[in-house]
Amino acid sequence: MTTGLSVDNKGISEFSKDLSPQAGGNVDLQTNLLVGNGGSAGIAIAADGSITMAANPSVFAVKGAENADATGDGTTFTVDFTEVTDQGGDYADPTFTSPVDGQYLILVCVGVGNDTAAGNTSGNGSIIASNRTAVFGQINPGAVMDVNENYQIVGAAVIDMDANDTLTITVAISGGTKIVDVQGGATLLTYLSITKIS
Repeated sequence: MTTGLSVDNKGISEFSKDLSPQAGGNVDLQTNLLVGNGGSAGIAIAADGSITMAANPSVFAVKGAENADATGDGTTFTVDFTEVTDQGGDYADPTFTSPVDGQYLILVCVGVGNDTAAGNTSGNGSIIASNRTAVFGQINPGAVMDVNENYQIVGAAVIDMDANDTLTITVAISGGTKIVDVQGGATLLTYLSITKIS
C-alpha cells in the first residue's frame, strides 16, 4: 500500500492506491466507492464505460389494479403502487422513505376514468413530501377527457428530502359525486418513478 499526495483546501488530504490484485485486476479505492469492471458496490464502471450506482435510491412502481369510485366529490385519494424495481428497498406501498439527504426527481402519471359527472370541473395530483407539497396537473376534467371519459394527470418535480423523509402521491377530482376511478392494470396508466439525482 502506498500513500501520499496532499492537496490544498479543495478537500483531498490523502490519496491511497492499492496495487494488489483485486477481483478482475481492478484498482480499488479504499472503501469500494469505485469498483471497476462491473462491480456491484458503490460506483461500478464496466469495461464498455457504462456506469452503475448500485446504492443510489431508485424506484419504479405501477398501479396494478383499478380503484373504483375513489374520488369525484373532492375526496383526496392516496394512490397505491406496486414496485417493479426498488434499488435500495426504500418503497413500501404507498410510501417512499428517503434513505439519505438529497434532491430526488419524481415523475408521476395518474390515470383517471369513468368521470361521467358533468359537474367535475377541477382536478389535480399532489406529491406529498415531508418538506413540501408539489401540486401537479391542475385541470378541468371535462375539457381534457377522451370520448371514453378517461384522462391522465401528469407531473414532475425535484424535491429536497432529508434522510427518513417520506413521500406519497394523491389525486383529487372535485365538483361531482364519488364515481371517478383511479386506473391501474397491465397497461401502464398510473405509474411512479423516483430517483436521487444529487
